[in-house]
Amino acid sequence: MDLMITAMRSITVGVSSLDASLQLFHGVMGLALEWRRALPVAQARAWGLPEGAHGEWAELSCQGSPIGRLRL
Repeated sequence: MDLMITAMRSITVGVSSLDASLQLFHGVMGLALEWRRALPVAQARAWGLPEGAHGEWAELSCQGSPIGRLRL
């Protein structure tokens, strides 16, 4: 059976510096910053991060589109 992806709601990319990544994607490329917040403990656990790991994440969009969003 052939499968084809026709749309993607979001993609998450792990980065070492959220500030530097936001400078690129928001500041240079012009994606809209939808939100930036602390990484929930449950999400860190789901990604297999070590206990006690903490950080931030953000979601960007192209002109507010509900699909094709980028999470950092």
